[in-house]
This record gives sequence, C-alpha cells and structure tokens, in this order.
Amino acid sequence: MSTERKLPGGLRTVFRLHAVAVVLAATPLVLVPNLWAELVRWGTVDVTLARLLGGALLATAVGSYLASRARTYGDVRVYLLFEQSIGTILVLVAAYEVLLAGAPQFTWAVVAIAGAFSLARGYYLVRAAEFEPTPGQPVP
Repeated sequence: MSTERKLPGGLRTVFRLHAVAVVLAATPLVLVPNLWAELVRWGTVDVTLARLLGGALLATAVGSYLASRARTYGDVRVYLLFEQSIGTILVLVAAYEVLLAGAPQFTWAVVAIAGAFSLARGYYLVRAAEFEPTPGQPVP
C-alpha cells in the first residue's frame, strides 16, 4: 500500500476550472489585445506586453490542467503554492489599481475571480495535513 493520499476531487475541479477561466481570459490578450483593452476600457495597451502577459497566464492554465491530472496531493503541492502566490499577488495589485490608481471598474472582475480561486486553493492549503502522507502509515 502507498503512503500517499489521492488528490482530492474538489482540488482537481479547482485546477480544471482555473484552466478554463484563464484560457478564456488570456486568449484575447494574446490574439486581439487592442480589442480586448477597448472592450474592458483599459485604454491604450502595449501589444507586446499584453501578449507576454497573456502567454504567461496561458502557461498557468497548462499547469493547472496538468495538476488536475496528478494522482496525489504531494504531486501538486508545490504547484498549488505557486498558483496561490500568483493569485494572491494578482488580487492585491488589481485591488490597488482600482482603489488608488484609477483602473477601470472591470478590474473588479479580476479581483473577484482571482480572489475566488485563491480562496478555493487556500482551503486545500489549510487542510494540507489531511492530504499529505503520514510517515509509516499506509493509505488505502
């Protein structure tokens, strides 16, 4: 018997939903950054920077998809921490931009969506001890 615990189904779902949400949000940044900026009223946008950001975000979607296919919590723990770090920083920066720097109101959608995923990931990080192996004790 293995000492590793299976990846919780809820966390698998969080990873899958995150992958879909990021693909939907980041693809326009890569393909039509000026149109995307106009639709969300972000004003003038540096196309190269928008595409680089979109590409980096799409990379996290690939990571989330791959994490959703993992077998155990231990297989995704470091990636979960990575995504949590990105999500938390994104929420803080976006909230700052809306509250103090005059970003368009659409930016609140970024805060809400990234915040929801951060809360969901945080739930599994707080409960990590339940998913990690107990030394010397087999898990069915």
